[in-house]
Amino acid sequence: MVGEETLARAGGRRRRLTARPGLWLKGGVVALLTFAAYGPALRGEFLWDDDHHLTRNPHMTSPGGLVRLWTSEAFYYPLASTTFWLGRRLWGLQAPAFHALNVVLHLLNALLIWRLMTRLGWRGGWLAALIFALHPVHVQSVAWITELKNVQSGCFYLLTLHAWVAFRASGRTPWLWASVPLFALALASKTSTVMLPVVLVLMEALPSFRSAPLRWRWFLPFFLLSALAGGATLALHARELGPPREVVDTWSERLIVAGRAPWFYLSRLAWPAKLTFVYPRWEIDPASVTSWLPLASMAALLAVLGLGRRRPLASGLMIALTYFVLSLFPVLGFFQMYYARYSRVADHWQYLAAMGPTVGIAVLAAHARVRWFADALRGRAFASISAAVVGGLWLLTFRQAAVYRNEETLWLDTIAKNPSATIAYANLGAYYADRGETGRAVEIISRGIETAPGDVDLRNNLGAALTQAGQPEAAIEHLRVALLSDPRNAEALNNLGLALEAIGRLDEAIETFRGAIEAHPSAIEPRNNLARSLAAIGRAEEARQELHRALRLAPDHPTLTDNLSRINRAMKNDEGPRLRDHEPPLD
Repeated sequence: MVGEETLARAGGRRRRLTARPGLWLKGGVVALLTFAAYGPALRGEFLWDDDHHLTRNPHMTSPGGLVRLWTSEAFYYPLASTTFWLGRRLWGLQAPAFHALNVVLHLLNALLIWRLMTRLGWRGGWLAALIFALHPVHVQSVAWITELKNVQSGCFYLLTLHAWVAFRASGRTPWLWASVPLFALALASKTSTVMLPVVLVLMEALPSFRSAPLRWRWFLPFFLLSALAGGATLALHARELGPPREVVDTWSERLIVAGRAPWFYLSRLAWPAKLTFVYPRWEIDPASVTSWLPLASMAALLAVLGLGRRRPLASGLMIALTYFVLSLFPVLGFFQMYYARYSRVADHWQYLAAMGPTVGIAVLAAHARVRWFADALRGRAFASISAAVVGGLWLLTFRQAAVYRNEETLWLDTIAKNPSATIAYANLGAYYADRGETGRAVEIISRGIETAPGDVDLRNNLGAALTQAGQPEAAIEHLRVALLSDPRNAEALNNLGLALEAIGRLDEAIETFRGAIEAHPSAIEPRNNLARSLAAIGRAEEARQELHRALRLAPDHPTLTDNLSRINRAMKNDEGPRLRDHEPPLD
């Protein structure tokens, strides 16, 4: 006779098998809606910074490039860079394939959130997956190929949480052993996952974990990995970028930004209107009392929720909000970052943090469905409201994804929403210049200079465009203005050298290229340009030595190796090498 326990287990298996088609159908809906929403981006081109990470990164094509991606990159995202490296070999420089990869990883993250909520016994997992997959605030992370590091790190981040939950639920140490390398892979994709150990500690406040025995030594590997990755990232960024151009924020200013940023990100989640690639940069005034109100109100809200933590609703909201703020910590302004010179906030900075409010809203909606929409009529009303919300998010994401079709649409949209975004004018001008439309480049950058006459990037890009347009004398004027504001700007020095070279002032060009190298010793382009100018005046041996130095930084770089071969042949044949007519300088 079959026991009751066996029957119960069999009945549970039958229910799971019966439910599986429904789960597959729901998962298919999430996938279909996600790919449809990102349809415009799937047809998009490469964008800003994609050249640095992918299209013009010499490590992507050189024989020893994969090793150097793990050992010598200044912006250290080795696993994300390895994914780019593999993509180059699988499908070449096909932008749609890289876009599709980002969408697939984002979809996987949404499904992992759903599965994690199911593991924890929380309702609303499917709704959370839909909201996360279709929220337009994530378009910057998904439609921008460079941000593969965001969606890939999010995948390993969530897999780490899955392994940790399995470990805490079962007590089986193999799950703990699996979670540590998964976290290492998340960090190797992007260091913004550095706060995950704190999140693991926070999860111990969940009711499902409170009864399980806890050993604090379990957390040590995670904190150790975070400390190593965070310290290395800060050191590498400092070495690559050097001292910031702007005056470094005081700690009072950083605290004000840290209090204001979470409210900004919550507002983008709640009302995702007028999303833009670059938001206006806040001006901070520590002397103003109102500047401190966002920080005070956030602290007060957490305190109130903490006082009511015995109530399930208050406890859940406190955990979700605490997770949100903790996950944002690396980008709250405490650390000086390159992008912060343009804006103190960015949509892609809240990709991981947004999981907290997304899950919180879905759980609240699921409980409301059970408590207040239980009968059939109200249930249909709830379904209609949910469909309207999801549909609205889908439409906004579809429209926002179209902005990322190419650099022109991206920067024009940014200028329309943020006319003070100098980076948009500078990069749109560079985009036109790369396409040979130097007239449009000069026009758009000049518009930007009207907004910010002292902006270094604008003056620098205008100088480069004017040199390309055959007006090196005018270029020199703008480049010297840029260097008055930032005398050690390596890019402006390099462009000034090119303008001087174009009018035959080679001795001055050589000294200017040397200045660019001194300001940025790891830069390749000024070394190549210096070698070319030296060779042009017959100083072949010096040119050859300079190319050897450049090749130590970028072995097997095609333009450098070609130039070195030409110089060696010319020296062997005693031709007095002149390389001014070779292919354009490195990008």
